[in-house]
Amino acid sequence: GYFDLLKMAYRKGTWIRKNLNIPVRLIAGANDPVSGSVYKLERIAQIISSQGYTDVDTHLIHGQRHDIYNDIGHERTYEYILEFLDDAVARIDEEAANEI
Repeated sequence: GYFDLLKMAYRKGTWIRKNLNIPVRLIAGANDPVSGSVYKLERIAQIISSQGYTDVDTHLIHGQRHDIYNDIGHERTYEYILEFLDDAVARIDEEAANEI
């Protein structure tokens, strides 16, 4: 199923890995019947981490199902994404400033 497809996609040797410090967040609705479970989402994060990525995490949008971008309450999804991007950019800026 879906999990097997993701395992195959993230298998070693299936892509060229660059910028292993890039922040990766996997987000899903807490009530999403497609993603299956918190365990499966965490397992996908572990697979990505096993490829050498150092900043991999998961986030569940509580009260959401599969369509986290359009469900009622989708504003929480966008707020989380914007907060994540703001933090990531600030961290990158800080790292760049420390290199000078």
